[in-house]
Amino acid sequence: MADQKTAVVTGAQKGIGAAIAEALIDQQINIVMNYLDEDNVVSALAEKARKNGVKAKIVQADISHQDQAGLLIDAADEFGGVDYLVGNAAVYPRVSLLDMREQDWDQVLSVNLKGSFFMPR
Repeated sequence: MADQKTAVVTGAQKGIGAAIAEALIDQQINIVMNYLDEDNVVSALAEKARKNGVKAKIVQADISHQDQAGLLIDAADEFGGVDYLVGNAAVYPRVSLLDMREQDWDQVLSVNLKGSFFMPR
C-alpha cells in the first residue's frame, strides 16, 4: 500500500504498549516497536504484522539515552518516516514515594521525561 502510515511505539514489550502496537497492526499501519529487555512479545507482534502485509521492525533501546531513542526514528525512516508516535515507555519503582532512593527517582525522570523529550527529535 503506497500511502501506508508508520507508527513508532515505545515500551511495546508488554501491557498497554503491546496492545497499542497490536491495534495499529490490525489497522494496517507499519510499525516500529521498542523494547528494553524482553523481545518475545514484540517478536510475535512483528511476525503477525508480516503475515498481514504490514512492515514491522523491533528495536531494543533505552529511550532515556538520546542516541538510542534516535534508533527508533531511523528505523521508521526506512518505512518513509513517522506518522504516529506513541510515547508509552515509562517506569515507576514499586516502592512508596517516601522509600524511594535518589537513583530510583533519577531513572523515573530519565525514562518518563527525557525519553519523551528525545523521541520526536
